[in-house]
Amino acid sequence: MIIEFLFDLAAGFVEWIAGLMPDFEPPVWMADPLGPIATALGFMSSFGNWVDFVAIGSILLTAVTVYVIAFGSKFIRALLAHLPFVGGKG
Repeated sequence: MIIEFLFDLAAGFVEWIAGLMPDFEPPVWMADPLGPIATALGFMSSFGNWVDFVAIGSILLTAVTVYVIAFGSKFIRALLAHLPFVGGKG
């Protein structure tokens, strides 16, 4: 009951602060973020002649795979360290 009152008080304060702010109309570039992204991808489409995106993708995929395997092995080792019948202390 007291917590509910405190939440109502905090919500009222935030509403009061928001009421002091003027109305905000977002700019066109913020309301439609896909426009600039499509433009950037259009510019990058011709980079395939100079940049081997397949190799970059393979390198990134390999790096992510190594991190996932390392995290997985550490997670399994930590999990097994808690089981008494495999050498853990419980």
